[in-house]
Amino acid sequence: MDGSLTHNTREIDEDTSSVSQEIKTPVPEDEFSKEDQFVDENLINRVPHHLRFRKLLEEEDYYTPKMVSFGPYHHGLPELSASEKFKHIVLKKFVSSSYADIYKKIFEVIDQVRNCYVGISKDKYNDKSLTEMMLLDTCFLIYVMKFRLKPFNYPLFSQYLGVPGIALALGDIYLLENQIPLSLIKRLINLINKDGEEESTLICNFLSATAFEDKRLKSIPRKNDKEPLHLLDALHLVFAKGSNNAREPNKPFSKCKWLPRWLCMRKEDQSEIGLLGNQFHSVTDLKAKGIYVKPSSYCLKDINFESYPFSGQLLLPIWYFSAASKRLLSNMIVHELLMGTVESMVTLSYVNFLKSLVVRVEDIRELREKKIIFSNLETDEQVLKVIKEIDAGGIHYAPFLQEVKMKIEDHCNSKARTWFAELYHSYFRSPWTLIALITAIVLLCLTVVQTYYAMHPASPAPAQGMVTLIYVNFLKSLVVRVEDVRELREKKVIFTGLENDEQVLKVIKEIDAGGIHYAPLLEEVKKKIEDHCSSKARTWFAELKHSYFRSPWTLIGLITAIVLLCLTVVQTYYAMHPASPAPARSPH
Repeated sequence: MDGSLTHNTREIDEDTSSVSQEIKTPVPEDEFSKEDQFVDENLINRVPHHLRFRKLLEEEDYYTPKMVSFGPYHHGLPELSASEKFKHIVLKKFVSSSYADIYKKIFEVIDQVRNCYVGISKDKYNDKSLTEMMLLDTCFLIYVMKFRLKPFNYPLFSQYLGVPGIALALGDIYLLENQIPLSLIKRLINLINKDGEEESTLICNFLSATAFEDKRLKSIPRKNDKEPLHLLDALHLVFAKGSNNAREPNKPFSKCKWLPRWLCMRKEDQSEIGLLGNQFHSVTDLKAKGIYVKPSSYCLKDINFESYPFSGQLLLPIWYFSAASKRLLSNMIVHELLMGTVESMVTLSYVNFLKSLVVRVEDIRELREKKIIFSNLETDEQVLKVIKEIDAGGIHYAPFLQEVKMKIEDHCNSKARTWFAELYHSYFRSPWTLIALITAIVLLCLTVVQTYYAMHPASPAPAQGMVTLIYVNFLKSLVVRVEDVRELREKKVIFTGLENDEQVLKVIKEIDAGGIHYAPLLEEVKKKIEDHCSSKARTWFAELKHSYFRSPWTLIGLITAIVLLCLTVVQTYYAMHPASPAPARSPH
């Protein structure tokens, strides 16, 4: 047994060394000049030259592997030599005892594998060298997939490549030009499988870990009842899976029948202009207009907007951003563009829509707080930078989302909704502004009531009688509640040896006036009081002093009410007379 293993290992060493000598350099791009003439969605295509050239001008290439190559397009790059050495170790680990049989099984389908690539002629790679290369690369890909799911079971990976190398290798798996046919991956998993795990289970778990950090996928997604061509194609289907969120357009007043027509109607000329180009807004701008964001699902198609009378709700997909996100999303976009159908441009629509939503760091913070964006990056500035650097191929529109953007534009063009949104944003965004608003309203109502009763006092009762009778009846009219007794006592008008003011009030009320309730000698005094109370100016100033200057808290309430009233007037004026928007820049 040991001798056989040693012999097989030596045979693998000799074979792999011959492969290394035969395959030294990557296939030149000149051999793929046909990519400029046609693109076949059934092939593993190369990145169009104009897209790669754009990134090279920016001194950053999202389409070339940084740690490991899979397949023939980038095989033999000198900077990937570290991973090439480790591939041979993995090959020995997986197929040391059955190399010949597995090689034969791969050789049987090598023509099908060759036909999945563009420009891989037999002059460059004969069947033997291509079989050895694909066996080597596919074994390593399966090893990386297993490591991603159970890292502690595969310690050699971190020992040879280190943690930074692992991160780069995981990112290289989803590069468009770094793909291996999914049929070959499944075939090799079955051939080298030792733990009983089915090929579809491993692939589903790997895709699910990439997309959702769990194992929710139970089957490999399909496209038109066809299996995806490679892992990037499968991952794209995972994120694009789900019903198209195009819904029936809302009828003009379906959500606000009880409101006046002018509150919901939009101007026809604004609608026509909006169809040509939306004046779009960032997340914080939308929030100021009463539009709030909410997570929808992990499906990139799941973007929708619902408009209500006084607010709006924008549903956005959940996404986890890391340093590798810009490479992944950029390659998914190129994959969509090469498929050549509007229906396939899910990632492109999502990325361009997201770029229009996040302009400032505050926009990222809002999306993070709403559980729409998650990230392992240190700051929101880094997340914003990653999003802005995603390569959308120079395309700036979102084919799927024109209806959503039109709904948002209609909502923002409604002045009534804007006013209510500004009211809510100004006075309901915290409990303190809400308390100040309620205080102002209550004080205003109380002032109106007090002014009314001051202007319409109760008719005075006639008064007659003797001196003591007059005094007693007048005093009885003055003290009705305990608070009246307390006021007279504090002003040194009443003195008493009784225990409390309630007893004093009771004594006064129980004095027998012989059934007579008027005081004739005090007609002049009461007339002067009545004249004073009849003066509107005196009453208003007295009410003002009594209501708002008797304690610092009521004074604060008055000042708050005045300030809020002034601010509301200013905000309403600018809402009704907004500044003219800057002229739109012509697209570059």
